[in-house]
Amino acid sequence: MKKVVFTVLMLVVTSFTLFADSPLTSTHWWYVYENNPIISEAYHIGYTDAVLNMICDEDQPLDLRLATANALVIHAVEDHGWENENHYYHCINYYIQKNGLTLETVIDHLSPETSCVFAYLLAIDETMSDFDFENTAHIMATQAQQKKPTSKGIAMIKALIEAQYDDDYCAVTDVANNQTLENDIPENMVDQMTDYVSPFCD
Repeated sequence: MKKVVFTVLMLVVTSFTLFADSPLTSTHWWYVYENNPIISEAYHIGYTDAVLNMICDEDQPLDLRLATANALVIHAVEDHGWENENHYYHCINYYIQKNGLTLETVIDHLSPETSCVFAYLLAIDETMSDFDFENTAHIMATQAQQKKPTSKGIAMIKALIEAQYDDDYCAVTDVANNQTLENDIPENMVDQMTDYVSPFCD
């Protein structure tokens, strides 16, 4: 499993395809924090040191990191489409440099929250790419959830990836309605995450 993830770290995706609406690409939860200056910067400008630092900073709350990542993705598609973005590659590279790591050591260093954020970014890249990543984003999200099974934020990202890959839309609403999970993302962000899938799951 580590070998699969390690292989992806060294890949640069160079071709993307146009897409229809889908659970991942139609979910804009950054709106919840549109007044946050760094998240606003991610949406209006794109990659900056402040934006990358927010995404890769282990001390920042998961909800802010996910909102920044989402704003970055939405900025990219609204600015110039999905071509040649490589969100995961940019962010994992920054994380490696920021923490003085190597490709060989980075996977063991990732917290569950960072694995979750990177899983989301990689899932976006997988969805847009012609390259077969062998569902590595889902593997990363699953590993993050295994390390922190109480996190609603991590569970929501994993469920969104499952909805994207397997059309399992009810997985997202099931997590959203699970009252036993830790509310490490706010309810209005959960609502944004379920907005697209809810009509398909009674």
